Amino acid sequence: WQPLVARDTLGYSMYFTMFHHARRLEGVPVWLAGGASGLAFYMSTLPIDRIKTIMMTQDLRTPTHSSSLAAFGSVVQTQGVSGLYRGCLPTLLRTFVGQAVALTVYDRAMSALDDSWW
Repeated sequence: WQPLVARDTLGYSMYFTMFHHARRLEGVPVWLAGGASGLAFYMSTLPIDRIKTIMMTQDLRTPTHSSSLAAFGSVVQTQGVSGLYRGCLPTLLRTFVGQAVALTVYDRAMSALDDSWW
């Protein structure tokens, strides 16, 4: 559970920070701020997920990597930093669209509640 907490703490910190600051920029539509927030989450956490996947899919009898740090070093050494983001395009496209919609709905709902609540 600790790696999940570390990943989500980093990811959601980036997510909400991006949304907060993007909303303050004049002329940035909510959907763009939402999509960018989703990208910020995944761009900061995909390397963690990539290493986790490598560690979870290696043969338990003869593991290729002795630790997550060793797996990280191996990926960076053999594939470069871009290896940490291998296969990320579908995830990034999905999250951009999903978070653009989700945070637009959230923003509109909060505006509607603010207008009618009081």
